[in-house]
Amino acid sequence: MQKAPAAYRKMLVNVRLQTEAAIAKGQTLEQFLASQPTADYDKAWGDGFLNPKAFLTIVYQSLAQ
Repeated sequence: MQKAPAAYRKMLVNVRLQTEAAIAKGQTLEQFLASQPTADYDKAWGDGFLNPKAFLTIVYQSLAQ
């Protein structure tokens, strides 16, 4: 079953907002990962070519620059 593009976009926006908030609070990557910010999405989206840890690491590092 294909996931709706709108749901995918919503997930991406939410992850970006959570990541930006974590960076603004001064959380390290390790602290951010430990907070499991994608837990609500992992069942639906966490089995793609990137696991949640890899995905979040990329997002965090790109926004922290």
